[in-house]
Amino acid sequence: MKILKNLLITFLLLAAVTSCGKNGEEGKIDPNSGDNAGNNNSAAQESPPEEVFLSGKVISVSHNSDGIADFTLLTDDASVCRVTPGAISRNAVSVGQKVLVTVDGSVMESDPMQAVAENVDVTEEFNEMPLDVEVYTVYSITASRISEALTSSGYRFYRFENYGECLDFLEENELSAEFEKTVGDTDISALTDAFFEKNDLCVFVVNSAGVNGNQVDSVYGNGDELYLSLVQTSENAVLVNTKFDVFLLPLSKDLETGEGFVLTEKYLEPNLGDEEKG
Repeated sequence: MKILKNLLITFLLLAAVTSCGKNGEEGKIDPNSGDNAGNNNSAAQESPPEEVFLSGKVISVSHNSDGIADFTLLTDDASVCRVTPGAISRNAVSVGQKVLVTVDGSVMESDPMQAVAENVDVTEEFNEMPLDVEVYTVYSITASRISEALTSSGYRFYRFENYGECLDFLEENELSAEFEKTVGDTDISALTDAFFEKNDLCVFVVNSAGVNGNQVDSVYGNGDELYLSLVQTSENAVLVNTKFDVFLLPLSKDLETGEGFVLTEKYLEPNLGDEEKG
């Protein structure tokens, strides 16, 4: 009888221990289940998004009656982005400067890219020296080959070291007739092998659709980079690659320019500025 009583007590103790163990497991909270999972997700959603930055060179600035309507950035990786100033000062940037843009939100992947600036920091001022270079211009041409080659920056740059390269370029891009008609009675018509003994010919092809002409302002440069500064007045700020101006610059072979940039100050007519303000 005593043995049975001891067995009964042992059985009851085992049952109690087993029950406590089960209750303990059931009492634990799974961090990935129920309300707790929702709390974790909420905390993750509340974490601030990472800031987005764009770094590059300002190649154009569009001005309306309020100041800067937008500016175009040639980024460090050679992409092109049209930036709307947003809340920043509307006189915060100038062509040629290198800037760091803090983007408000995200960058829209289009061609060119689009972004709104939350803040703009100038990282390098434009301090290039003006060059005494004659500029010859072929205005308002239509050439399908050039249209195919033109990038979203609105321009292309070429440098020819001999007469053959120049003639090939004119022929391949359907520019021979316009070239002969426009520059045939100027000094640059003397493009021969003798010309290229001392000079190279730099060529900028610039979009001119929707603008009242690309007016040459200045030419700047150093040993590595050449800048053609233009002024535009426009009633249509949309980039449409259907009409072009070609700028020809004889350049001494001593200037080993490898890259060419077009810097454009665009002045929008009041009606377009009023639309953008609304």
